[in-house]
Amino acid sequence: MTYHDDIIARVWEQARIIVNRDPRQWRQDECGAWLYRDHYGSTESEFGWWIVDLSTDRDADPALLRAFHHRNGYDLTNNEAKCRVSADRQGLASWQQAGEPRNAEQ
Repeated sequence: MTYHDDIIARVWEQARIIVNRDPRQWRQDECGAWLYRDHYGSTESEFGWWIVDLSTDRDADPALLRAFHHRNGYDLTNNEAKCRVSADRQGLASWQQAGEPRNAEQ
């Protein structure tokens, strides 16, 4: 589905903010995958993302639209995120932050 720029911006604002990263450029989805704002709609980017509609209604409430990494999605039947990709934290302690954005397959 195609979304207008104002909807894309609104959905971006709902995605998770990352400490010490510019929230205008970097966010995370519900699976923890890194998203890069300018890579909306890109399936070629490690940080590409799309909008997933969490409703079953054709006239979706914008509050039910979510930003997800392009390989992640949402299972409406089970009401849960389907995570294929998340932030790569290999080699990091639970209290450490990643130095650079990176994603990994689950």
